[in-house]
This record gives sequence, structure tokens and C-alpha cells, in this order.
Amino acid sequence: MKGNPFKKIVGGHIEFEVGQTHDNVLFKGIVERLCHSRGFNLKKKTKNDNNGLTYECKDEGWPWRLYASNILNNVTMQVKTYNKNHECHKVYRSEEARSKWISSKFETIVKHNPDIKCGVIADLLRHRFNITIYAQRL
Repeated sequence: MKGNPFKKIVGGHIEFEVGQTHDNVLFKGIVERLCHSRGFNLKKKTKNDNNGLTYECKDEGWPWRLYASNILNNVTMQVKTYNKNHECHKVYRSEEARSKWISSKFETIVKHNPDIKCGVIADLLRHRFNITIYAQRL
């Protein structure tokens, strides 16, 4: 297999490059983590077919774009094009922070403290990830 495998850096920066390969199942999660850390939302209508995925910044006029396609029987994604130029204003109310992602980040806290208030989790989201969300997502 040709390509540069993605190396997970604990607590590190996420950086894509052309030719980089990713596990197909984990790829969307990596893109979401990048959006959370950089503070931007993705366009709702991204190309998502059997062969590849295209992600673009939601704000018009910004060239940030990532396209990856399947290789090796839909097990691995490879970054084909990547324009990393992204300078729009940071968004603190993330549309990418969905309930599934939030629950994965706070699962152990809720298991050990089932009476935790939604406001505490919202404060932790602001403190740890610099993200503000609507209360309905909690």
C-alpha cells in the first residue's frame, strides 16, 4: 500500500497531508476533532459517496477543503487533496459537537457521578475544548 500512515500523537495537533492514510472507520472522527480544535464548522452538504469524502469550511469564501478516497477494499482512506488555508473567525458554538461526541468525552465522569448537572458538563466543554453548545445537546 502506498501512502503515509496517520500517526496519532497523544494530546498533539492534528495535521493532514496529501498521501496520508487513515482507518476508514476513524477518519470522520479525526476530521471532527480537527474542526473542534481549530474552531470551525463543516458544510452540511459534503460529498459522501462510496468512493470518497469531501469536507469544506461552512463559511463562504474560505479555501479549506479536504478530499479523501477509499483504497484497499473500503478499509483505508487516503487524503487526495488538502487545502489547509483556513483563517476565518473561530466558532465557539460548534455544530460538529454532537451528542455522541460529547458522551464519548464525558462517559466516565457521568458513570462515576450519575447526578451530574448539564451545566457542569457545559462548563467542562468550555474549559477543555473551548466549545459552547446548546443545552438540548446535553
